[in-house]
Amino acid sequence: MTAAMQDPGVVAAALAAASAGQHERAWQLFSEFQQDVAVSAVAARAFAQLLDADPTYPDALIVAERIVGGFGSDPELIIALSAALLRVAELRPADEPPFDKGPAHLAAGACQRAFEQLDGKQRLSPDLGGYLQINLADALRMMGPEHDEDALNAYKLALAIDDKRGAWWFSLGLLHKWRGRFREGLDCNQKAFVRLGPERRVLWNMAICATALGEGKLALEAWEKIGVKGELSSAGMPYVPEMPPLQLRVATLGEETGQSDPLPAKAVTFEVLWVQPLSPCHGVIASTTARRASVDYGDVVLWDGAPVRLNRVTGPEGTRDVPVFPLLWILRPGDERRLRFVGMEKERGAAEQLELGEDVQLVVYDRRSSAAGDAHLFYGKLIIPGAVDLKQVRRALETGLRTKAGLTLAVPQLYELLGDTPQAGKAHQAWGGIERSAEKQGLLPVRR
Repeated sequence: MTAAMQDPGVVAAALAAASAGQHERAWQLFSEFQQDVAVSAVAARAFAQLLDADPTYPDALIVAERIVGGFGSDPELIIALSAALLRVAELRPADEPPFDKGPAHLAAGACQRAFEQLDGKQRLSPDLGGYLQINLADALRMMGPEHDEDALNAYKLALAIDDKRGAWWFSLGLLHKWRGRFREGLDCNQKAFVRLGPERRVLWNMAICATALGEGKLALEAWEKIGVKGELSSAGMPYVPEMPPLQLRVATLGEETGQSDPLPAKAVTFEVLWVQPLSPCHGVIASTTARRASVDYGDVVLWDGAPVRLNRVTGPEGTRDVPVFPLLWILRPGDERRLRFVGMEKERGAAEQLELGEDVQLVVYDRRSSAAGDAHLFYGKLIIPGAVDLKQVRRALETGLRTKAGLTLAVPQLYELLGDTPQAGKAHQAWGGIERSAEKQGLLPVRR
């Protein structure tokens, strides 16, 4: 055992520094007794407390694995360590794929083994068996949907040991919410509310689940307890007027046509879309995706209450930090047709001058200009409401293109929806011709 462990003041100083928010200082002091964590319960517990205070420690998994190896049969220590590892796991947003072998996996395995050793040897108290099970359940929830059944069983066992813990009901509610089981999620959060009182996190999740279920009155009651005043829409949904636009993060995949996407077709990435909120947790998507996604312009969607990041946005009203929320659920698909196009123009912005009808939008989301500024490649979508006649859009588009010198545009989907197979084939050929022209002008990488 190191000399530092002979002086309890070193551990005390590290914990005091962490408590004061001096994390760098705390980890510096920890380095003096780090090698003792597998043999000293004092050092191991100190690490768990430090990690709970600062879950960003880069060697968290390495040190935690050593502690599990040395103290895997100590339920109290494993409870403290697994709780800290869950803090590390929470740094990864819930809408991102979980790590293959991350902090949640280590916490789950440690809790499972400690519980199996404890079970049958002594009474399963809430402070031992209950917390091992709830930490196991939370870890399984963070490990992804494929562990759903095991997570549910762990939550049920924890609550069978002690169903008076409001935080445990809240955690089970999180699992149901992220899996789209909003009735069960609402029930769990209502139980948490009875036990915890009007905690903000509980009220948020009650409102989210109630909104997903179309129970606007219940959602408004939860929002009002937080201090958000709203009203009931004619459809029975919560409505909070004059909310500023927010941003939504959605997972997207590569497109099958066009080569503007530098990522492989199966690569998952995220796009940030603008949303016009109807309440603090649901609204209408007001921008379009560039890649293939589960949602698009006009869809009514539900998002989670915890933002994944802030985006600094500058507009007519100045600069502000806009929260970016993760997509949770699609409440109602929009009736719009979103038709992808590619085009080339000599005059930048010529495409946006096309008159396609009062309700039809031409949205460009990717434009590339030549060094000389005399050629512009652009990708985008036509946004056409369901009530608009596609034949009228076709006539307006073709008329506009004939009057715009130097502008070409290919929208194969328009002709496919109209059932005009020959013209759709020509539009696909035009798409390829536009991209080949763009390659020659250096606006796209040359296909191999």
